[in-house]
Amino acid sequence: MLHAFITKKVRRILGRDGHEHTNGKDEDAITSMVFTPLTFMEAGEAFAALDQLLGGALGQHSDANLPRRHTVHLWPSGLLAPSVEGDELTGCEPDLVVVFEFEVGRRLVVIGEMKWDWKMAPAALDREVAREKVAVRSRWPGEQLAFVLSKYPYRVRHRGFEALTWLDASSRLEQMEATAEQRASGRWAILVRSFLALADVVGFGGFPLEALPHLPPSIPACAFWLSPAEASAQPVGFGGFAADRIAGLSDPLKS
Repeated sequence: MLHAFITKKVRRILGRDGHEHTNGKDEDAITSMVFTPLTFMEAGEAFAALDQLLGGALGQHSDANLPRRHTVHLWPSGLLAPSVEGDELTGCEPDLVVVFEFEVGRRLVVIGEMKWDWKMAPAALDREVAREKVAVRSRWPGEQLAFVLSKYPYRVRHRGFEALTWLDASSRLEQMEATAEQRASGRWAILVRSFLALADVVGFGGFPLEALPHLPPSIPACAFWLSPAEASAQPVGFGGFAADRIAGLSDPLKS
């Protein structure tokens, strides 16, 4: 949520009343909440998380190579693409850009567009994603993989990107839950699915803590998003959300 709070000025999420609540803020908050954790994962874990979400598409594009590093960009600023009305360059802001670098092979750039309660006309969505791909390529050249996540299905054949629903996403991520004790991507999958199960029922008040499995004692307290090996090598500064601190928090959904 830090990206949404700072960049998009989100202060509430999924509220049922109040002048601050808008659908645009919901989309920004959900995007930040779901995808910011990728920033704190190792490159291989972030790759595995998105690969599962997109049905194995990342693995197909990378020829089974594992990334050596990655960067996550939420609403990257300063991108330009030809406007819908003509050739004039105008601003273009994709919701998510994840850049994977490999020892061998081309860079892979994942572009995500999120929709919550707003269903765009399919033709307009096609144009929006096409502009984003052009804009992103100008800054991060490489092979592209684009997707749209929406609450509502788009039952048309899209060119150049996959359209899936948040329900599709939940179903795909379920397969990762069994790895939660060993892998950050599995813990991420549990939290995302727990949120999606609650999103249409109550206002979001934090991740449900009972959904997080007990971590094995071999994982240091600073290693929520990191592997045990990487976390133990961390010097000072931020090394992930502290598991022991999380265990001590009260559950806002039960308050």
